[in-house]
Amino acid sequence: MTSLKNNYRFRRLTEILRIDGLRATVKFDDGCERVFDGAVYGALLPRTELTRPLIDKSLFKSAFIDNGNLAWPNGFDVFSEEVYNHGGRHPKVKGC
Repeated sequence: MTSLKNNYRFRRLTEILRIDGLRATVKFDDGCERVFDGAVYGALLPRTELTRPLIDKSLFKSAFIDNGNLAWPNGFDVFSEEVYNHGGRHPKVKGC
C-alpha cells in the first residue's frame, strides 16, 4: 500500500482474477477482492473515446494493472481506490 503523511494507505491492485463482459474481479494488496462493473462506473462519466473500454466488451477485456491501478491500452485508467469504492464486495471474501 502507498502511504500519505496522514498515515492513510491507498490500496493497490495486485491481480485481475477474472474478466466477464464488462465486469472485472480484482484483488488488492490487502487481500480484498472486488467486482468492478465497468458499465456502472462508465455511466458516471461522459462517453468519449477515452472511456470507451467501459462500454466495449472487446476493449474492456484488455485491462491490465499499471502502477497499482486498473488501466487499458488506450490510456484510460481508474485509480485503485475508485475500483475499490465502486466495486462490489466479492461474496466469497470475508472481512473486506
